[in-house]
Amino acid sequence: MQSRVCRSGFVISAALLASLVAACGGKVPVRPAPPVSAPIPSVAEMDAWLAHATDPKVPADEKRGLVQGSVADPDLVSKVLSLYTDEGAQVQVRNVVQRDPKSIIVDADVDLWSEKHPQQVPFVYDDGVWKIEKDYACRLASVLQLSSRACV
Repeated sequence: MQSRVCRSGFVISAALLASLVAACGGKVPVRPAPPVSAPIPSVAEMDAWLAHATDPKVPADEKRGLVQGSVADPDLVSKVLSLYTDEGAQVQVRNVVQRDPKSIIVDADVDLWSEKHPQQVPFVYDDGVWKIEKDYACRLASVLQLSSRACV
């Protein structure tokens, strides 16, 4: 008797669900699609990206947009990377690790003043391009005692 009651309850629940689905346009609710994962760059690609970004021969206009949120301060990347270019630092990427579908961590060695300094630089995929994460760039700017409208 109890199993008949349970089956009846299940049938009634299924009928109610079908009625609700029909009342809402006939579409069965589905889970949202997982976020699309950005293409993960290789070590060589990120090495080339950082070499381009730190190359003093590359005009500042070509470096704009390499930092997330740089719309507020298009010269933020030049300000932040000035230490590297002014001091002749060399950057060598060791590894690229995906954090989530649209962010990575780039492990790199910075050769500055004949000493290697390991760095972990976070990047975000923004507007179809990998960019240095704004918070990281702003922390670096702060350490270098630089100001930026993007870091307010």
